[in-house]
Amino acid sequence: MTNFIKQRLAGKFAVVAMAAGLLVTALSFVTLQQILGPTFASIEQQANRDQVARARNALTEINNGLQASALDYAVWDDMFIFARTPTKAFEQEIFTLLGYENLHVDYMAVVRFDGTTAWSQADNPEGTAFLPAETAALTPLMVSGPIAEAARASEKSGTYVRGTRGIYSIQTTWIKKTDGSGQPFAYLVIGKLLDETTLSDALQTRSLLIAAVAPKLKQEILESSDKTFTAYEANEIRNSLGLIGYSGDVLATVSFSTPRTISQTGAGAVKSAMMAMGVSLLALTVLLALGVNRIAVLRLQSLRRHVASFRSGRRVVDPKLLTSKDEIGTLAKQFDQLADELAEAEDELRRNSYVQGKADSAVGLLHNVRNALVPLQVKHDKWHQEDRQPLRGQLIQALDELAGDACPAERRAALEAFVKSASRKLAEMGSARSDEIIEIKHSVDQILAIVSDYHFDSSAKPNIEAVDVEALLGREAANLEAATGKPVSIILPDAIPPVKANLIHLNQIVTNVMMNAAEAMRAGGAADWTLTVGCTADPAAGTVEIAITDNGEGADAYVLGHAFERGFSTRKDKSSGMGLHWSSNTMRAMDGELALESEGRGKGATVRLRLPLVDQTVISLAA
Repeated sequence: MTNFIKQRLAGKFAVVAMAAGLLVTALSFVTLQQILGPTFASIEQQANRDQVARARNALTEINNGLQASALDYAVWDDMFIFARTPTKAFEQEIFTLLGYENLHVDYMAVVRFDGTTAWSQADNPEGTAFLPAETAALTPLMVSGPIAEAARASEKSGTYVRGTRGIYSIQTTWIKKTDGSGQPFAYLVIGKLLDETTLSDALQTRSLLIAAVAPKLKQEILESSDKTFTAYEANEIRNSLGLIGYSGDVLATVSFSTPRTISQTGAGAVKSAMMAMGVSLLALTVLLALGVNRIAVLRLQSLRRHVASFRSGRRVVDPKLLTSKDEIGTLAKQFDQLADELAEAEDELRRNSYVQGKADSAVGLLHNVRNALVPLQVKHDKWHQEDRQPLRGQLIQALDELAGDACPAERRAALEAFVKSASRKLAEMGSARSDEIIEIKHSVDQILAIVSDYHFDSSAKPNIEAVDVEALLGREAANLEAATGKPVSIILPDAIPPVKANLIHLNQIVTNVMMNAAEAMRAGGAADWTLTVGCTADPAAGTVEIAITDNGEGADAYVLGHAFERGFSTRKDKSSGMGLHWSSNTMRAMDGELALESEGRGKGATVRLRLPLVDQTVISLAA
């Protein structure tokens, strides 16, 4: 599989498609989470608020029902009379356990504004008996305190109170005559004991009545606008509705939970969408790989076979490839046409290569012969200058004058001294010319060697031999000093092993490099020329490196990039541009390397020649 991905175009397309798909999937997941998550959460929160509102409405309906029952009994002539003058008959007829059951109440009381009671009784949940202890606990709350004050002040009022059995919903109403007349002097109290069954039926959800409320929860409820605290947990939303008494305290809470099915459905929808996208992505990737393989890869392989057949000299092409109208077919036809043109160009190149090779070789020959002629020109100029001096004529005149008898003694002594000095000078010049004739002989031999080594076949390999680098560098440095009149510093190790090279070619290359260095220093206008020739051997690498460094004009990045190209030169008066080009090619032909380094314009340059060492001690020296 890894090899398929690395080598097959279809696999690469599949990887790209998979990466793009994963990116799209990740972005889609983030987008859905950012959009659907808050949307479902908002819907869920609204649904919970609606549920809380329904719960509040259910409690309100319970209270309203109690208030309606209270009105039915309170606005009644018989109740008005009973409140003023209680009778057993009325009690036995109205305030019975069956009457409590029919009204669905658990406590009733008739309380006068002066704080006395005409009736006050609480019954048990089964409706089988009144409860004196519970009555004793509730009655004081009805005749005095906040509940009594609210009942006297308002025609209708309601609240919650805590009894010994639990929390009661209490509703109060002024007692009047049936027609609504009569000065109110008492109020009717009806109470219903709240239990979890009643609350669950009313709220239509399982509810808990919690009497012991934690202080923190009380604070949260009292600070909320609807006296409700909502807590969002992982799987459910817990709501606590506060039952507030007349004192403003939370007497109890009605608690119920709403499952977080909406947000869980939203999360499930996002997961399902991601799974669907993943499956779609996988299917798309497979189909894309198969399609690219069939549409492009197989046909490109056919085109590759076509290319390979052209390279081998026997062209084989799939006809379907050339008749196709798409880009690959067009490419195949263009390649086929290019193959024809290349075949024609190859024939033309074969015809021209021999002539071009001879031309390049001839240019290189002339360039190297010119460099070899420089020492001859230097010697010629030196001799010409020496011969133009009046020394010889003056010597002849002095000898002629000494041959006569009329020369005074003092004059004779002066002439004899001059003759001795001039003769010594001429002898020194003759001795120097003898050495210079030997150097001229060497230059002539070098020119003859260059010409003799010349090959019109530019592909011919040079003859390789063992070359003494130290002797070669010393000789060429001396020639450069004679030609320029400037010193050359040579820094060599104690012993340099011989290198594998062609003596004539290496001699020409070193000459080219040193002459270029001299021209660079002259062009750079350096006051003090500094040309240093160094040499280091690296037995581990099996090479010797020659470094020729100058303080001339240097080279920028452009020159460094083009210095070894054929015809390139920074000298306007140099038209051939074959020096470094020929030198670099010749170094490669001798299994060596040539490199040019510079830190920039005006910072000088270094040419490095790297050649392989030989395993023998035979040293070839110039004559």
